Amino acid sequence: MDVRVVNGKILEMDMQSAGLSVLRELGHISEELYMDLREGDKLSRNIILGKAMIDNKINDIEVSKILDIEVKRYVNTFIMENKLKPENVLEVAKDAVFVYKATPKKLKFGNYIRFRCKERYFGMVEFPVSETNNNKIKLYKRFTGINIRGAKLDLDHPAYYTLLAMMSALIDKDTKRYFKLLKEFIKVMKACKANLINSVDNEHLMNVFKTINV
Repeated sequence: MDVRVVNGKILEMDMQSAGLSVLRELGHISEELYMDLREGDKLSRNIILGKAMIDNKINDIEVSKILDIEVKRYVNTFIMENKLKPENVLEVAKDAVFVYKATPKKLKFGNYIRFRCKERYFGMVEFPVSETNNNKIKLYKRFTGINIRGAKLDLDHPAYYTLLAMMSALIDKDTKRYFKLLKEFIKVMKACKANLINSVDNEHLMNVFKTINV
């Protein structure tokens, strides 16, 4: 099974107010509107932005294309300007770059494009959804919990906190503790009908962690 374990500092760097910042950088919205939108909540921001697009005769499809192209361009610029190697970039998700074992220093591009560290992680486990589905799920270990990409994690599941402790042991390379927790994890998972991860069978998830060499 194709399971990848990454230990070490991971920074989730994302572009602040990506769509809004790109529109202002390109001059599609005024400084006044930009400042008003930054201050508002997401719902009011979308309403005001939609009205501004109508007033300026900019359609949704055109804006969507512009944003896709420009966000990708700024993300690539961020990677190049910070001299990030392929091994430093775990993944790119729209306007976010997951940076491994590197600390980007160049964060501002133009007048309005800024990247920030949204989250810090200490390790990651990546595995396929199933034996027949090679789409990847990633579990990123935060200080206080787990962020998942590619699926939804049930934080109320009886096995969640054992998974959390297991990932901590994995990051610490504490073999004895890891396998002790793994036994507990398997016991709890077998006793529970509900899946811990919505699109992943519990049996498959148990096999994922059984294959890991600590």
